[in-house]
Amino acid sequence: MRTVRLQLRTMQDNPVHWWQPAVRFLVGYGMPVGVLYGTAECVNAINGIGFSRFTWAGVGMLAGLLVLSLMFGDWLLAFVMRSHLLVFEWVTRTKRVNK
Repeated sequence: MRTVRLQLRTMQDNPVHWWQPAVRFLVGYGMPVGVLYGTAECVNAINGIGFSRFTWAGVGMLAGLLVLSLMFGDWLLAFVMRSHLLVFEWVTRTKRVNK
């Protein structure tokens, strides 16, 4: 972020606490990767298994796709409306500012 002269600040324009960038990273990047991994595991579980496991794998796959759709909608809304807070900004109460 130093290279492109960006800084993380709280919504009150104070310096961030030590945990805020870590949580921001986990929610912003870890959650989509985790959901994609879980959805891929559900697809793998569907191959050659009984009906009850197929049902739970299908439910898991649908839940993962729902979460990814909500995240994509959030990103799209932030792209269209500049004042919209992304989920990880709302959770950590942080914002990016130009130095």
